[in-house]
Amino acid sequence: MTGPFHIPPRSFLRQLWRRGRADVCAIAIVLVAAELLLRTFAPQSVGNLYDRETTAGHPIAINRDGYRGPALPEAKTPGVARVLALGDSTTFGTGVAWSETWPHRLGARLAVAGRPRPEVMNVGFPGTSLGSLRREFAQRWIAFSPDAVVVALSANMPALAWIQRDGEPPPVDRTAYAPKPQSALASLRHAGKVVSAALALPSFLRRASQRALYAAGLARHEVDPAAPFGPLLASGPVQADLPPERAREAWALLEAELVSLDADFRRLGIPWTLTYTPTRFMLSPDPADNEKSVPRERLTLDPEAVIARIAAEHALPYVPLRSALLEARRRERAAGRAGELYVPFDFTHLDAVGHEAAAAALAPAVRAILDRSAR
Repeated sequence: MTGPFHIPPRSFLRQLWRRGRADVCAIAIVLVAAELLLRTFAPQSVGNLYDRETTAGHPIAINRDGYRGPALPEAKTPGVARVLALGDSTTFGTGVAWSETWPHRLGARLAVAGRPRPEVMNVGFPGTSLGSLRREFAQRWIAFSPDAVVVALSANMPALAWIQRDGEPPPVDRTAYAPKPQSALASLRHAGKVVSAALALPSFLRRASQRALYAAGLARHEVDPAAPFGPLLASGPVQADLPPERAREAWALLEAELVSLDADFRRLGIPWTLTYTPTRFMLSPDPADNEKSVPRERLTLDPEAVIARIAAEHALPYVPLRSALLEARRRERAAGRAGELYVPFDFTHLDAVGHEAAAAALAPAVRAILDRSAR
């Protein structure tokens, strides 16, 4: 029988297998060897699953009140010093376990014998603007009676301030990680993501191809002038279709939000401190800190310097993190470890070492606030 639906006889298939099995076996051996090598020498290539339940393979652990970590009662227990951590995904801890985030590690560092027991609430949430955080604090978190607040800015916030300039900041959608029913196709796709994340080779190949595209200029870092989402605007990129004043407008809007937030805290009698988690491509001139080939020569602003200027002009308490991060890297590398500080192939989110360094830098300032409050 011949025609388009002709099925080859078994003898032909056996012959085809005999001819090609050596090549198939060789390819399989190469793939298995590559997978084993990557698991040994690049273990960060495994477990990069991001979905409603996990972030880089770590459980997100959203509690009943919509924030990461164990839920705390609204009414504060006597003898407890409560600290509220406000921020976006860099505080929430995208890419790390909840127990590795700087708010949780800050709580561990504040626990000192003879002082009130610290409780640090990590109410950071991905994609949140400073305006939305201020609104949510007034409507929700003030009820938890914090003794101190840490506000962690990220490079995404100036862009969000500009995008939301003409209206009320949106409420924080804390249902974003709630389980939702999925279609059979969506479930199948998710299963494929789970399998892919369990293997090192697919992740390694994806990152290698992206590095090559960025290095060759085939993938570019561009800011959308109408909706400049992302961290690049904060660094003032020179771009043909981007008005040169756009970045300074965004920072001016964020500055006004910070001044308003400071006025809120002063009115409520709540001491606070400000910090900023720098992007990796602005951390140092080391090429390893710019694996996505961000054109640093076209960047005209240092966000950390801008925030330091705002803090000085308005007498805002501020704890810079850059030096602490670089010192943590020095120690890590002296001990023979990588000292990346950031989630692999991510220039925004800190890894566990970076979060620990941030907590160490913030601890003295927060402890001083709590000591003053206890007097």
